[in-house]
Amino acid sequence: RAISTVVLALCSKGDHIVAQRNCYAGTLAFLNGPCARLGIEVTFVDGRNAQEFVSAVRPGKTMMVMAESPSNPHLDLVDLTALGAIKGPITVIDSTLATPLGQRPHDYGVSIVLHSATKGIAGHNDATIGVIAGDAELIGEIWGYSILHGATASPFDAMNALRGVRTLDARLARQCESAQTLAEWLEQQKNVTAVHYPGLKSHPQHALAKKQMNNFGAVLSFEIAGGKPAATKLLGALSLIRPAVTLGGTETLISHSASSTHNSVDVETKTKTGLTESLLRLSVGLEACIDIQRDLATALAQAN
Repeated sequence: RAISTVVLALCSKGDHIVAQRNCYAGTLAFLNGPCARLGIEVTFVDGRNAQEFVSAVRPGKTMMVMAESPSNPHLDLVDLTALGAIKGPITVIDSTLATPLGQRPHDYGVSIVLHSATKGIAGHNDATIGVIAGDAELIGEIWGYSILHGATASPFDAMNALRGVRTLDARLARQCESAQTLAEWLEQQKNVTAVHYPGLKSHPQHALAKKQMNNFGAVLSFEIAGGKPAATKLLGALSLIRPAVTLGGTETLISHSASSTHNSVDVETKTKTGLTESLLRLSVGLEACIDIQRDLATALAQAN
């Protein structure tokens, strides 16, 4: 709702948006569906290449440049310095996977920062709420539209989000520590073919992550040998880790992105963004890291 509110509040028929294609499927569906129907043109680029954003901007036509970092589910990064330096269009970033404690895009000149506060900020999988942060002038425009749009949090959701904010620092510290340990361990497993986590030295954008992130987040993804059949076996063999599509909460959750959150994404986009049938996204919770690791080890052995 935060993304649709921002776009519909600030863009009109005939406007142009530059957006990265390696992002949450709900964002892609909104940009390809309602935006196209309303006459808002969208050009998709590879968010890992900052120059593609710049090159796609049409002076006097492009109203907005939209990014997501880290991306869901591949954990790709966008160079915040380069994004914030784009002149003319309003720059927007979905920073959900990092949380406000993980990175501060406003410090790099980005106009608007979005969060699905349903995830890490609320942190208990019991609230539906979003955050839009920006300069007062832009927020005033968005607020005026949001009242008409009806994207208003219920009192219960607001209360749960406020409760979550109070413990975000403590939760995130433990989750990030466990995520780093698990990512390093997964890299050593014979039937794991790839691990995607900005905290790993093997991540192609690790240097960028160290530059612009305060921590590397509670979410990682990995790919398992054997494709979807092996991934399905692994999901069925877990006992502590729960298969579910949300993230950022106290419980460790896992999902097969290609058949769940990103099921609606076309084959071409999946190929371009590296979203394979063997990819599993892991949202690390507050359980003892060794218990999460043992559950994964058992499931990996059965999937093999």
